[in-house]
Amino acid sequence: KLSSLMERSYGKLAKKPQADGGSLDHSARSYGKLAKKSQTEDDGFIPLSSSSSTSYGKLGKSNQESEGSDHQVNEDRPKKEKKKDPDWLDKDTSTYFKQLSETIGSEETDEEEKTLLIENSLQEMTGKEYRMCFDQKTTMIVELLLSKANNAQLRRFMAGLGDEYVPMMTNSKASHVVQKILSVCLDNLEETDPECNEMELHLLLADMCKVAAKSLLRLIDDRYASHILRDLLFVMQGYRVPEKNATDLPEEQIEVPQEMMLAHQDLIFAFKEMDLSAYRCAPHAGLVLQTLLQVAEDASPISKLILTGETKGFQNIDPATEEMCVDSTGSRVLEMIIKYTPGDFAEIWENGFQGYLYVMATDRMATHVTWALLQNVKDKKIFVQMTEELLPNFHRLSAQGHLGVIMELVKASHRLKMQEAKIHGILKTTFDKKEKPFFQSLFEFRGVVGSPIGTKLLLTLLNEAPSKYIDFLYESIANLDSEYVKSMAMTNTGSQILEAFLMSEADFKLKNQLIEVLQTFLVELGLNKYGTFIVQKLVTLVDVAKKREILEILLEGESQLLQTPTGKATYYGCGVRDLKTKGQKWQSEENSKDKKKRLFEDILKQAPQTEQKAKFQKKVEKKIPEKPATEEPTKKKKKWKSKA
Repeated sequence: KLSSLMERSYGKLAKKPQADGGSLDHSARSYGKLAKKSQTEDDGFIPLSSSSSTSYGKLGKSNQESEGSDHQVNEDRPKKEKKKDPDWLDKDTSTYFKQLSETIGSEETDEEEKTLLIENSLQEMTGKEYRMCFDQKTTMIVELLLSKANNAQLRRFMAGLGDEYVPMMTNSKASHVVQKILSVCLDNLEETDPECNEMELHLLLADMCKVAAKSLLRLIDDRYASHILRDLLFVMQGYRVPEKNATDLPEEQIEVPQEMMLAHQDLIFAFKEMDLSAYRCAPHAGLVLQTLLQVAEDASPISKLILTGETKGFQNIDPATEEMCVDSTGSRVLEMIIKYTPGDFAEIWENGFQGYLYVMATDRMATHVTWALLQNVKDKKIFVQMTEELLPNFHRLSAQGHLGVIMELVKASHRLKMQEAKIHGILKTTFDKKEKPFFQSLFEFRGVVGSPIGTKLLLTLLNEAPSKYIDFLYESIANLDSEYVKSMAMTNTGSQILEAFLMSEADFKLKNQLIEVLQTFLVELGLNKYGTFIVQKLVTLVDVAKKREILEILLEGESQLLQTPTGKATYYGCGVRDLKTKGQKWQSEENSKDKKKRLFEDILKQAPQTEQKAKFQKKVEKKIPEKPATEEPTKKKKKWKSKA
């Protein structure tokens, strides 16, 4: 009956296998190879594919077969009892800590009680640290307790783990505990507790780093351990762990003991002994390679290992760059190589990217590498080579929607002060059309009003470009229709552009033309969450007479402004209340502020000249030989010299 049931329900899985030892029929394969032998008596290892047999009625429990005998399920065979791990956490302890976490997380529990509970819990955990990290119910409470632990408690916990870090790093639950240790250790590094008999915290961290360095082949491309390697590379050098996709090192660096620095160097040396080129497009290892390039003192040999597998040079890296450019992980690694190896930029460009820049710019992944090249180019000759590849295809790039490449090209020209007139001229001819002027072509790029990438390019031009090259943009904004300006000012992207225009170096007549348009709906702007920023900025840019005119318009709409939080921010932020309460005194105060402001601007304009004079004076003083001192200088002279 069992055999007939199997034939009807599972595609004749009980069919006798071929006598010559061939594979099972297609129906058996289609159901996860249920008839395949899943376990031997010698090793007791159950492969991952055996889980499929569980989901289909556990038909593949005993599939041992022999030549000339029918394949059948032996139900009379005694089942092997699953051996319990002697180190597994018992149920009562697991339940106790789970209830404890609920008590600590409750709002009804006061702070003193929480402190006592945390201290008692960490003491109760002694001897069970390793097991609790692997238990699904207690992992969360372990992380919570470690976030509140002090130096001595962290040392006791880490000492209880021993050197068994590798199984923890590769486990889905225990790996989070290791990450929590690394995230809180820098805050407790300077604390010391003489009563604690365990090793110092920095020595325990150094031991963890050494254990990881010995098992890099197992850890580097592991789903969980790769994140821990990344955290180790940051923490052992004194950096707090940044966000996952951060491309810059954290600004704050804590001074760490020498033992941690030496362990960090040993870890990087272990990476250099590996074939890093095999991991340049690996999804998990790629994250580690990015961090390695960030924290290494000299990223050049690491970048050579990634691209060529050797430390000799960057010859013949075309296959590597072509493979990495079109891969999501590989392209990020390439961006880091370009950014953190500025000394090798020319060699990398010549051997890997020259001649392919336009093709890269049009690819979904490789376009980010193109951005990185334009962001980090410093050699003017190389920049000329880049423009020779991109400028003839400028119209194609805009038609295909690659405004990001155009924006980085414009930024590079501003930074290097090269070919600015040419690039801005091509930019104007590309987007300035009869049916749509320059500004609207970018602001409504590809039919999207307030296009994010179009807005970024416009802000780049308004904030960075020399005014002599973008007069056409200033005129395009100043000549906008009143209704169009109103709709723009009420949006996030539009308000940013109008604010940037008001703060730009555009002619005052053009600015005044826009201000007069804004005055027609000033109260509505003050009530809008985006428009309020324009109004508050406007008040700081105009003279006293124009400011009074704007505030009087807002004062007329006082009743409307005071009804909403945004309106109140406009009312008080612009100083409408001061105008209402102070009266004539307001005028005199504003006049004195305006005089101080103008005086300060004049001082700033003269500052570069004063600085040049000071440098010249220093050069003159260096040329004049000093007379040898015959008497010891008095304290008064020392004090005067230090002030100078």
